[in-house]
Amino acid sequence: MFSQLKNRKLIGGLGLLIVFYLLTRLVNLTVMPVFVDEAIYTRWSQVILNDHSQFFIPLSDGKQPLYMWLGAISLALISDPLMATRVVSVLAGLIGLLGVWWLTKELFNKQTAWLSAIVYLVCPFLVFYNRLAVADGLLTTFFIYITLASVWLIRKPNLKNALILSLVLGGGLLTKSTAAIAIFFLPLALLCWPSKQKFNWTRILQVTVLSGGAVIVGLVLYSLLRLSPLYYLIGQRTGDFIFTPKEVLTHPLDPFIGRISDVTGWLVEYLTWPIFGLVVLSLVFLLLKKWRLGIFLGGWLIGPLVIEMEIAKGFTPRYFIFIAPMAVILAGVVLNWLLKNWAIWRIGLVLLILIPALSFDYLLLTDPPKAPIPTKEKTGYLEEWSAGYGIYEISQYLKDVAKAGQPITVGTEGIQGYGTLPDGLEIYLRDVKNVSVVGMGQRAAIYNVPPDLISDSRIHPAYLVVNQSRMIDKDNPNLKLITFYPKGNGGDPLLFYQVMALSK
Repeated sequence: MFSQLKNRKLIGGLGLLIVFYLLTRLVNLTVMPVFVDEAIYTRWSQVILNDHSQFFIPLSDGKQPLYMWLGAISLALISDPLMATRVVSVLAGLIGLLGVWWLTKELFNKQTAWLSAIVYLVCPFLVFYNRLAVADGLLTTFFIYITLASVWLIRKPNLKNALILSLVLGGGLLTKSTAAIAIFFLPLALLCWPSKQKFNWTRILQVTVLSGGAVIVGLVLYSLLRLSPLYYLIGQRTGDFIFTPKEVLTHPLDPFIGRISDVTGWLVEYLTWPIFGLVVLSLVFLLLKKWRLGIFLGGWLIGPLVIEMEIAKGFTPRYFIFIAPMAVILAGVVLNWLLKNWAIWRIGLVLLILIPALSFDYLLLTDPPKAPIPTKEKTGYLEEWSAGYGIYEISQYLKDVAKAGQPITVGTEGIQGYGTLPDGLEIYLRDVKNVSVVGMGQRAAIYNVPPDLISDSRIHPAYLVVNQSRMIDKDNPNLKLITFYPKGNGGDPLLFYQVMALSK
């Protein structure tokens, strides 16, 4: 009876976690417009769904395809394309939430697990990326389970746990190359050696063999991508994003040193200062009280971050979102200690921690431009050419015009497969057969109205969609401005023109 009651409480508690998680992730899921990478990934998912021979199309840009494969499945079930691919991130984040609870329970106890899960629920860093159709949220979940599987393997070295490790590692590698970083930190699991068992070399050898086998199987799963003739582009494109070992050795502290202040500021902003403070306190607390777990969690938190800071050519918070679960676990640890020892301050302490995060979350769900997103990311997601304000509205306008049955040509900046435009329009117009969306080229600016677009306008309706910063020929007499769409905080407006053929 007591066991059944405990199970009911556990199921009820996890059920509440899931409900609150879905509320914070699904409410107003499309309130933020499509972002450049979301447009590309969603378009690839549509292509995969409609043409199975294009199963590896993400490799054309050197991207691993697992996220887009899952996006194609979601698109078969959900009609709104942006919502469909964002739901993939939502579900990945839900699995990540359960993983954080599981890992914290494995390392500490249930009470700490519940507190870490609550911090996960409200952490703005995770709320933000659990709601975007980018692969980083899925990668974050794989990192959680790679860490958990490594702990299971050290505590119960058997084929089952080795297989679990290989599957989650392979899944991570099929999501993003960054997952390879996790391989270097698998030995940290030795710090989680069962306290009741003596340290012995036979067991270490057993774990080493099983871990090595798991890594090999994970790499074999990743090697499925070699079935595509485009596989070589992964390595080619990787060089565009990271420094080679030789380059790192020639400037080991540059740009690493300059990024320390950036990373600290971003973590304070995205975690909020109370949660960031708990993380720092927790590291100190664990190193003093339980040094093995302190090094284990600190290693998984700081180690991959240092590598990213050292090798990444471009650098934004998105590059290290996968460390956020370790931060919330650490926050849960010290929060549990504080609640036990400072009982009189419990309500005030919880409010102090949660209010800044909940305030941030509320703005993310209702008015993203007002949310205190770090400036480096806010400009890209909400203000610059990469932000898709107006794209959905333009697509609906074009759908109404298309009901007349005549062909329609829509010219945009950029080219297919490489940006918010034209991909952002294409994801909404894929089923409208008489609308043709054409990227007008890779040049950053449109200096004049393409002659083909003017010729089309003599036969049927033609339009041009372009960001104001990229439209040089604004006074062209062939253009009639229908409307424009401002972007968050005075960003680069999106212009929507009808192309008019002048009479000779």
